[in-house]
Amino acid sequence: MNFQPPPTVPAGSTLLGRLSIAANDDADRVYVLGDVDTNPSANPSLKIPHVWQIANPADAAPVANPLNNVPSAANLWDGQRDYDQAMVVTTRNTALVPPPVRTDRVYIGGSTVELNNWNASIWAFDVNGNNLVPSPGVSDQPAGTNAGATRAGLIGDSVHPDVHALKKATNADGSRQIWVGCDGGVFVSLRDGQTNTFSSRNVGLASIESIFSASHPTSSHFAILGCQDNGRQVRVGSTVWEMKNNMQGDGGGVTFHPVQSHYVMGQYAEASWDCDPSGRYAAPCNLIDNDPEQANNTSNFYSGIDTVRRASGNRARVALGTNRVWVTDNLGTSNPNTWRVLPITAVGTFVQWRDGRPGNRRPSTAANMAFGVPPAGFGPVVTVKWVDERTLLALFNAGVIRYSEDPGNPGRWTSTALIGPGVAAPAAPLVVPQATFFTDIAPVPGTNDFYLTTTGQTTNWTPAVPASPTSAAVAAIAPVAAADACFYYDNAAGGCRLTGLGQVLPALPPRATSPIDPAYSVTVDPANPSTVYVGTCIGVWTSTKIAGNAHGPWQLFVNGLPEAVVQDLHIWQDPSGAGTSPRLMRATLQSRGVWEVNLAAAEPARTYVRVHPRDDRRMFPTPMQNPRRRPGATAEPFFASPDIVVRPEAPVGTTPSFRGTNIWNGNLRYQLWTFQTAFRWIYPSVIPNGEWSDQMGDLVERHRRLRGIANPGARRIDAALWADVMANALDENGSPGVYRAPWQNAAVPALPGSEIDLMETVVPRRVRNSVWQVYRERSIVDVLLHHRDTRPVAANGAFVVLLWRSGASQNTLLGTDCTNVLPFVRSLTGGAPQPTPPGWNVALAADGTPLNRLSVDLAARMPRAVSINVDFSGVSTGHRILLLAVVGSTNDVFSAVPTGPVTSVENLVRNWPHAAARVVSVWPRPGNQLFP
Repeated sequence: MNFQPPPTVPAGSTLLGRLSIAANDDADRVYVLGDVDTNPSANPSLKIPHVWQIANPADAAPVANPLNNVPSAANLWDGQRDYDQAMVVTTRNTALVPPPVRTDRVYIGGSTVELNNWNASIWAFDVNGNNLVPSPGVSDQPAGTNAGATRAGLIGDSVHPDVHALKKATNADGSRQIWVGCDGGVFVSLRDGQTNTFSSRNVGLASIESIFSASHPTSSHFAILGCQDNGRQVRVGSTVWEMKNNMQGDGGGVTFHPVQSHYVMGQYAEASWDCDPSGRYAAPCNLIDNDPEQANNTSNFYSGIDTVRRASGNRARVALGTNRVWVTDNLGTSNPNTWRVLPITAVGTFVQWRDGRPGNRRPSTAANMAFGVPPAGFGPVVTVKWVDERTLLALFNAGVIRYSEDPGNPGRWTSTALIGPGVAAPAAPLVVPQATFFTDIAPVPGTNDFYLTTTGQTTNWTPAVPASPTSAAVAAIAPVAAADACFYYDNAAGGCRLTGLGQVLPALPPRATSPIDPAYSVTVDPANPSTVYVGTCIGVWTSTKIAGNAHGPWQLFVNGLPEAVVQDLHIWQDPSGAGTSPRLMRATLQSRGVWEVNLAAAEPARTYVRVHPRDDRRMFPTPMQNPRRRPGATAEPFFASPDIVVRPEAPVGTTPSFRGTNIWNGNLRYQLWTFQTAFRWIYPSVIPNGEWSDQMGDLVERHRRLRGIANPGARRIDAALWADVMANALDENGSPGVYRAPWQNAAVPALPGSEIDLMETVVPRRVRNSVWQVYRERSIVDVLLHHRDTRPVAANGAFVVLLWRSGASQNTLLGTDCTNVLPFVRSLTGGAPQPTPPGWNVALAADGTPLNRLSVDLAARMPRAVSINVDFSGVSTGHRILLLAVVGSTNDVFSAVPTGPVTSVENLVRNWPHAAARVVSVWPRPGNQLFP
């Protein structure tokens, strides 16, 4: 749109950067969000966000007039205007007298506002003349209460910062939904964007921008992920990742210590590196404002980290890079650990490594800060890779340096620049790699060779010209760098060879050359060192090294992998060398999650349940060590499967009693969870997890005021509030909402639970020695099913057989002979009928059969739960109940062969992926009985 005249700005000011535009519901007014530089000649100049209203968009010369009271730049986008910006406008009747008065509501999105934590900078204003005013009942601050907006106009509380999109939708009653797209995925408010009514809508949505990943040294399941603006996360379930508390914000390179494997390290950004646990950790750099090791792009915003286990002793080395290379070899064994910088030396000259920032880790003398910094032109470190415990490759922005330690004099190192400024061009057919960016390196096991990946050249592809001309005609052409997306550094030959990846895509007429497929990651199969995998913009490619260090044809290796940028690739293999263990290649995709493939063997379709949260059902008997804990720590119990949870049946006949103790924090977790399962039917943003939050307190206070409950300013749950909510929080059928499946609502009343739902929103009364305490009443057992295959199981094709038995002795229950379980469950899908094994009860589905079916598709990326009604009211108080779930599907009809005996519960669940167990104890419910 051309504004004639342009949007009004103060004299001497200029418009800056990106603008957002939105129309109201009536399409008769248009709004523009942008930034104005009020004094372009000043440095820094004052920049002021503006909202302009165009009241006559259909006119030949529309006029854009500025509105007052727009949030300041510091509160809106604080330097991130061009990528954290959004706007949407709704319109509503504010007076019904004819003609009705129509008022526009402008929602503005920006970057972040820090209150109790980081929150999204999202604001809601009604347009009143030339003024933006906080929207009544949405973003205002009612007199005498802070239950409205924390700041007048602000509604982004509890939404992830950095907003890129705002959209509107309409509820059945005419009220509006406000949807947010941000760095944390998708959020929605079903209440016009009212403060504290936003909730996440990210279950099943791969929206995190993954940068780096690493696998645990001994667990085939456990991994860590570095994410742009979503911190560093560890894998805590099949599809669930958890942000480390001391690793929030951004996330770059990540790693596990290969020996002290409960130690994880991760980059925040640039030269800032964290560790968990942190008690015995010293960072390489304690940074200050404008720190010379990271200011002005001295360090890359994100960069890689690597570890290597030493041959002797319980030791390992960790290496990372800023504008130089840092190494520690005593993380987890010294308090604190120590860091040393590797030197830049003449070829063959060994120099002692040394601390580049001695003392308090803050910037040191000029000599110390210059130690180990390569010559000009190399730039900062992109990543580092160990060749062996005494040889390290460091990839810089514009080159590669190899560091080697003197075996006879530990701590003395020499460096050799292999690629980069000042390195002589090799003779043909070797080439000089050049690209817009160097992105990754991968050593070739057993050699001093390595692969180098690049983004290619952003100009036209250029054929390689030999460094040593072979004829006068060639000599007349100035040598230029060879263009490829993957190079092979041949150490014996002293230079790089083309692999041909840069020319693998077909030419697109009218151009006769291949389009660019930039490469971002590379790894070599440790079991087959001649096989290389490269992650590019479109997926994964593979090739085999052949005679003369040439490479065979490149082939796409996708097998269901989404077409997305592959930011990182690595391969996990079992250090024990067991022949039946998987060898897993993991691809870290930009905004599409982490994907894995077993290189060791083709895997069958598998429907399974887990013994414990870090069990991927690939190794048998199931390893019981918790990889989050120190090696040698107590093993996980085999009778506490996370895939089996218990909650009260709903709807209840009588709502539960208030227990006489006010709730204002998370100490009474089960009582708070009970309240939240009802409260969310009034405020859908409530997550019933038994945890108290600032958002929870605000909603409690808001509800007390709205309902006129005594002590309206109190941020607590007392008997009066409890009674009001239990009576008025009704589900879509008019029944009490309390204890209804916490993942269901009126829009999706039959939705099966997901993995995160069972993890977060089913809370036991108490846990003692891994045994859940539940009430002696009608209950629901949720069983979570997993499926590993590129093809999902169709709706009603996955099923659960739930067996249970009770007794006074837990040991007796766990010693039950399970030999007859397999033939019984297999008989349910065909063959001669088998009797129910003695002593077991079978939970029947609604159709009267033992196969409790999943009503929706079951896919690898979305485990789903089957909810099964079981009546525990006849079990004696204090007795244990053993729940045994056996799962299968039409794609995998209990097809796995047990890898060992199944004569006990432990043997059955650890040797057979279709079975898992949980033990609970039963107790009488105090107060009201739910089913009198």
